[in-house]
Amino acid sequence: QALQGQVSGVTILDQGAGPGKADMVLRVRGITTLGNNEALVIVDGIEQRLADINPQDIESISVLKDASSTAIYGSRAANGVVLITTKRAQQGKVAVNYQGYYGIQRSNNNPAHMGLEDYMRLQNIAYTNSFGAPIYTEDYIQEYLHATDRLKYPLPNTWFDAVFHKAPQVNNAVSVSGGNETIKTRLSLRHLFQDGIIPNSNSKLTELRMNTDYKLSQKIRVSADINYRLLNNLSPVEEYMVFNTMEQTSEWTVPKYPDGTYGISSDGHSPLFYAEAAGTIHSKNDLLAGSIKADWEILKGL
Repeated sequence: QALQGQVSGVTILDQGAGPGKADMVLRVRGITTLGNNEALVIVDGIEQRLADINPQDIESISVLKDASSTAIYGSRAANGVVLITTKRAQQGKVAVNYQGYYGIQRSNNNPAHMGLEDYMRLQNIAYTNSFGAPIYTEDYIQEYLHATDRLKYPLPNTWFDAVFHKAPQVNNAVSVSGGNETIKTRLSLRHLFQDGIIPNSNSKLTELRMNTDYKLSQKIRVSADINYRLLNNLSPVEEYMVFNTMEQTSEWTVPKYPDGTYGISSDGHSPLFYAEAAGTIHSKNDLLAGSIKADWEILKGL
């Protein structure tokens, strides 16, 4: 997403919306076809997904968005090409670099609570307009307003407060690089933990990249790169129902009672139950990408 707003005509969207579920969509010049509109991503000469690259490993990014790019990469470059070059070791002393951060994530689309009396009176207006009579009597409104037992008289629309919570995100990345005139190597290791804003939702990412440059002779140079990623995801089985029923289910429900039982709405749903007790999905995905290339100077300058 560092490219967003930096290069004209480039649009980047993350449609994943969950821990470890990045789904980066990169478009150059917008939507140009009814089919695939995503740009071709080339990392150190090989095609890879943008989401599979550690941002701390990127040295430079360039975008090819004119017709000449198809002359190099063929029809796959019709939607543009993003060229990513990763960091490599420099000759000299060993260099060690650490980058890390800690952040807190939260939902930014929570509805603001209306005053209880205003809410009930507006409900009466809505029912009167729709069915010809209010749903709450004046005595019931006053009884509800002055009640102290919120297990018997629950506040409306508290699903968001019960289900959503602040979620930490921790990233630690370290790299070691160095070498001499003959061989240079850069090794980077990263671990990212991302908690979800709903219960039973998180991801753990561990990735390693090693770039090595070896000078066999004055005319022959060999480069070998390897990139490994291991992603562990945890999510509720009924993840869709957690979000879907929060906005559609009955508003007058206790999300969870002190004894641990869940309040069920009049239509038979509980977003909190779906998140905490309806089961979880554990998934593990690993990626291994590597390349070896050689440069041979057949003649001087060629």
